[in-house]
Amino acid sequence: MEANINDILKNLNISSLSDMQEATMNQSPEKDLILLSPTGSGKTLAYSLLIMKSLKKGKSCLIISPSRELAIQITENFKKMKIGLTVVCCYGGHSASEEKKQLFENPDIIIGTPGRIVDHIDKGNIATDNIEIWTVDEFDKVLELGFQEQIEHIYSRLRNLKKKIFVSATFSDYFIQYIELQKHDILDYNIEQVKPTITQYIVKSEETDKIGTLIKLLHDIGARQSIVFCNYRESVERVGELLQKAKINNVIYHGGMEQMDREKSLSRFKSKSTYTLVTTDLAARGLDIEDIDSVIHYHIPTNKEIYIHRNGRSARWQAEGKSFLILNDKESKPEWLDENLPLYTIENPERPIPQPEFSTLYIGKGKKDKISKGDIMGFLCKKASLNKDDIGTIIIKDKFSFVAVKTNKVRQTIKMIANEKIKGIKTIIELANS
Repeated sequence: MEANINDILKNLNISSLSDMQEATMNQSPEKDLILLSPTGSGKTLAYSLLIMKSLKKGKSCLIISPSRELAIQITENFKKMKIGLTVVCCYGGHSASEEKKQLFENPDIIIGTPGRIVDHIDKGNIATDNIEIWTVDEFDKVLELGFQEQIEHIYSRLRNLKKKIFVSATFSDYFIQYIELQKHDILDYNIEQVKPTITQYIVKSEETDKIGTLIKLLHDIGARQSIVFCNYRESVERVGELLQKAKINNVIYHGGMEQMDREKSLSRFKSKSTYTLVTTDLAARGLDIEDIDSVIHYHIPTNKEIYIHRNGRSARWQAEGKSFLILNDKESKPEWLDENLPLYTIENPERPIPQPEFSTLYIGKGKKDKISKGDIMGFLCKKASLNKDDIGTIIIKDKFSFVAVKTNKVRQTIKMIANEKIKGIKTIIELANS
């Protein structure tokens, strides 16, 4: 379909396309594609533009994502582009009956996780003969998570494919071997080094338990968005709890959490209601979070690739960032790490961390209830006497929403709207504490 690229960029608040995005968008519609590019380089927009140019009227594209969060992010990206394509997102924890209803309307774009897509295909909810473009995002992660069987099952049911697009930060010959890539291009924009806009440091911990050093480092960083990476879920829980005891407000994020708790954590961090996210490598790829100042490696990454992916959370879209690897006396610097990395001196280990300017409210209604950002903004201005400057990031999900409100006005706001209805609908409105 045709669309004005300048209008799309304006809708996405992007000034221009990168070389990788230009090359991807202009790739031949007749050839399959393997796109290799680092985390944070804009791969989602790149292949979305290619799909837009390649998709024929009345036909569909199926996009596979390894995680619910990435599936939702891809969906939101298409909607922000405002190119008139109908989009359905399918994943576990979402209403399967609602998805089925939307799938029967033959949407242009179907996005989903492997297990949920297999389920819909086997139940006849997806018109597979109508799918001409198949995209697998983060296919190395798909393989790592053990979805090979589901991928092969999906592929076996897509009989009328005209184009396959596989997107990743690393290369695998799996698809060439098993998914019959024949006439294809490989666009390799991958780099095996950290982006030059990220300044890397080593931080020495005098104690074997590095939590004290982490606390001092976070005080030194101050009121800036930071991600702390741990290698294990249990460590995320422990570090988050100890930071809280040290009066460093933070949220945690890992694959063992309930979906709602993960949503609350991410929304609070995106809304800047907390400065610190403690997570496993689940957050190293796929999540679109802006304005990350610092990446902190509490545990040593298991390899260079993971180190690069973690650092890719910072310095997105030409911004600058910092990376800190904490090492105790019993740990050696990894062989793959640059030998010339400077030691970082923590100069302000007790600097007070100010309370975040915003707090995040949870609203128990969302897109399915026809709630928009404008509705939430108007509701809070009218019923809670807030000004626009008192309201920050608004995130609308299918069945619920989040909104950032100035911390010094949040208690008053909750009290004033306690018995009020939004768009005539009574709903829960409370602090989004994960």
